Amino acid sequence: MPPTLEIYRGHTVVTRVRLRGRAVTLGAGEEVDIPLTDDTLGTTPAVVEPTAEGRWRLRIGGRTTAARRDALPLHEDESVPLGDHRLVVRGDAPRDSGTAQSLAAPTRLAQAHEVAAQAGGAAASLYLEYAGKRWPVGHRPLIVGTADDCDVVVNDATVSRHHCRLEPNGALLFVRDLGSTNGTRVDEVAVLEAMVRPGGQLHVGNTCLHLVERERPVATPGPDRFHGMVGTTPRMRGLYRLLERIAATDAPVLISGETGTGKELAARAVHEASGRRRRPLVVVNCGAIPEELIESELFGHEKGAFTHAVAQRDGAFAQADGSTLFLDEVGELPLSVQATLLRVLEEHTFKRVGGNRELTSDFRVIAATNRDLAAEVRDGRFRQDLFFRLYVAPVTLPPLNERLGDLPALVDHLLRCDGPATTPPAEVTP
Repeated sequence: MPPTLEIYRGHTVVTRVRLRGRAVTLGAGEEVDIPLTDDTLGTTPAVVEPTAEGRWRLRIGGRTTAARRDALPLHEDESVPLGDHRLVVRGDAPRDSGTAQSLAAPTRLAQAHEVAAQAGGAAASLYLEYAGKRWPVGHRPLIVGTADDCDVVVNDATVSRHHCRLEPNGALLFVRDLGSTNGTRVDEVAVLEAMVRPGGQLHVGNTCLHLVERERPVATPGPDRFHGMVGTTPRMRGLYRLLERIAATDAPVLISGETGTGKELAARAVHEASGRRRRPLVVVNCGAIPEELIESELFGHEKGAFTHAVAQRDGAFAQADGSTLFLDEVGELPLSVQATLLRVLEEHTFKRVGGNRELTSDFRVIAATNRDLAAEVRDGRFRQDLFFRLYVAPVTLPPLNERLGDLPALVDHLLRCDGPATTPPAEVTP
């Protein structure tokens, strides 16, 4: 029996896929095998692919490099976070998750996505097409099979009597195989439970069903700037919408991009669009602080904790209470500090250097790096658990040579700009 990939939201399985020796793409983008309603993933797909040893691994970002340095192993029964979801590879029979009605309630980020989608136009009406007929996908589930009591009766000897169950889930269709003999496939991927996008194909036995929509949402062009970020290309407009949805949550953000792409500007924009904007953004440049002072800068120190510690001092986490903490160049942190940082991100508690009293802070963290952190994890230079703790709302900033259409707007902005676009953030310096 091939292994099964289970995709969880919270404690509920929302997708099950049979892994049959081929790569499977998943994410919130358009061209993926398994769509996920999770805007924290951006538009670049993640890939679950087989290894030469017969195991499976996850590639973050969908890049195809010769060395595969950005791939992380998926060990059997080990839970690996991916945005707002968790991935688990099962080698035995899949666990029962109940009916499709047991889907977890939308998270704040998912709710923000639905609001943004509704703002873009009217929601599409979904229909299932087969043999020249249409069945509206309404509020009640549809059962597909050959039995007379099915909602969609299929005349195909390779289809089971009660083959699969269909249920709307926002702008997508949730499908669950009902233990059919010949299986259910979304496009070419064999699934036990999965989401189907409008325009997708649902294969039951040898029969193909089509999911269509009566009318497509009217897309709005989007803004041409976002809290100091300038650009009018579709890629930048889409980035602004993503940042706006992320800003409505407290999810950790990991901003990746080449040097000079504006990672700090994007972090500042998220902060300014969030409910924490009344307090200044706290910035820590992790690559500019000597290793022996990093913990003091992050967590503060007590008087006399070390030489020159002549007074008690609050660190960045204490300063960011009620605000946003921006960890620039987070990939430069030494492993010894990464373990402590992970605990602080999980518990929101910390101790000053040389202190015994546990302090709390209500902060939101945004991290940035110009490194390939997945490759750093593979090489043992960055903790995998910390990587996934930060990789909740990933954002990738495009370099200028990938958005040359923004040059006129950027030139005009620079010519008109007499000073900083926004108030400079509070910065922590060594």
